[in-house]
Order: sequence, then C-alpha cells, then structure tokens
Amino acid sequence: MKGSYQGINYLKNEKLRIKRLEQWYLFLRLSPSYELADQYRKLGYLTAEQKDRLPWSFERVLETYENWGDVWASNFSEWLELNPYIEKDKKKNRHTVAKVGDVDYYIAHDDRYKKFLHKELDDFIDGHWKEVGHPIGVLMMIPTESDKKYVMSEVSKYLDDHKKKIREGDLPPQQIIPIDRFKVLNTRIRENVFNLLQRIIHAKALNPSLTNWQIGVELGLCPEHTEKIMKAENLRAELKQKGNKLSSLDRENDRKLIVSTVVGRHMRNAFLLAENAAHGDFPSFFNEWAMQFKEIKTNFDYDAIKNGLTKIR
Repeated sequence: MKGSYQGINYLKNEKLRIKRLEQWYLFLRLSPSYELADQYRKLGYLTAEQKDRLPWSFERVLETYENWGDVWASNFSEWLELNPYIEKDKKKNRHTVAKVGDVDYYIAHDDRYKKFLHKELDDFIDGHWKEVGHPIGVLMMIPTESDKKYVMSEVSKYLDDHKKKIREGDLPPQQIIPIDRFKVLNTRIRENVFNLLQRIIHAKALNPSLTNWQIGVELGLCPEHTEKIMKAENLRAELKQKGNKLSSLDRENDRKLIVSTVVGRHMRNAFLLAENAAHGDFPSFFNEWAMQFKEIKTNFDYDAIKNGLTKIR
C-alpha cells in the first residue's frame, strides 16, 4: 500500500521562485503587521494604539523584517541584486557526498566516546547539510576494510530503495530548501490573482471613499454585472440633470451586492496573503489566526499603504 506522507512543499523552479519572491516583497508592503514592525525597528517603540493592533505572533513578524528589511526603500530588483543570500544559494552544490563521522571500538564500549559521534552528527546537521539546502539522503555505515566494488553495489542498492520509497510516498519527497531565510511555498496560485489582489487594495488606498462595488466597476470585475450597473448609473445621472429621478431597481442592487461580495472576498484573500507573508509563509491563504482561536478581521491600514505607494522608489 502506498504511503501518503504529507510535508511542506517548497518551490524548486528557480525562475518562478524569483517571481514569487518579488510578489512576497510586494505583499509585505500591504501587511499592517509588517508596517508595525517597520515602525518598531526604526523608532524603537510603538504607541498604545499600535500595540493594540499587534498580531498574536509579532516575534515572527520581526524575524521576517530581519530578513527583508525596509521593503519601501528600494524596488525589488535592487533588493534582489544586493541580497547576499540569493547569490549564495545559486552557488550551492546540493549533490556533494559528505562524511559524517567515524565509528570504532571505543564508541561501542565507552559512553564517553559516544559524545564525540553525537557532536559530529550535530555539526553535520547544523553545518554542511544546512549549507547545501538540507537535501534528503541515506546515512550509511561503511566498514573500512570493505571491498570497494561491494560498497558501490550496496550504495547503489540503498539509493534505489530510498528513491522507490519516495515515489511510493513512504518517505517525504525531495525538498530543496532554496534559501534558509526565504522558503517559498509551492502553492498553486495563478499569476493574475496576485496582480488583481494588489490592484484592489491599491485602488481602495488611493481612493478610500470607493465602495466595494465601485472598485469592481473601476477594475472591470464581473463585467456581466458591472457593465449593466454602469449603464444604470449613467442613466440616473442623465435623468438627474433633466430634473427626473430613476428609482432604485432591485436587479441593479442585486448586481451591486454580487460585485461587492466578490471584491470583499478578494480583499480577504489579499489580507491573508499579506499577513502570512509578514509571518514568513508565502504564498498562503491559510487562516492561521483562527487556528489560534483569535479570528482577525480584514483590516488594512489604507493610509499607510497610500503613504507607502508615494515613497516607493
């Protein structure tokens, strides 16, 4: 029976990963929690009102800020070029065979010597293995006096068996963690979704008086409804100039409600993307706060977003 190992799936495609890093960078600019982290790191304190808005895991947001910094200070291309961890990752040799340690008679019969082997294993895990992106592999014991031809055949057999278990789901799939600080999740979200969510939030930030259905009309969402809404609105304006009045139509109001609901849902998804980005998980719509018994309502700081748009280079 095939296994069903479920693990975190990180993005492996380098070109797409860089694109996701850019989207991560842009959604951090929308996050109210990340804005608070920016204020805290620059000023060293938060006001009482700002403290009331802190997320339940602000420490994680501060960790994210240590990695990304001031995302309003430069555009993504400049940030990417100056980031040493990106270039370091490209040079990693992920397929290096490495020695973990030595075993001998003393380790088998004296607990004091076992500590040396434990330290060698810890050093390997925190050193070489981490540096090359934590590739999965087989940890083996090879007797020093073994015939080399025999050793190679056994290594080949164990590798084949290991790969078979991965294919069948008995072991986790290969996870090349791109960069220790920037783990992009392999979440299937279409490119146009990222762009649409940002456009909606930017539209609201630049014109806070717009209602949800008006944003939908401005961005051309749900054209089967927004086009008819606009015709009714134009007719109402035309009749008003002539001194006549067009009564509100139930069908028109229904259309406005549908468009408002769609835009509201997009705003919620944008909020979840932005807040998860600030907490170090991207891209993700996972409502982590609900799991912590603290449901957080969609609450963008539109003034901060507008100010951010004006200071972005």
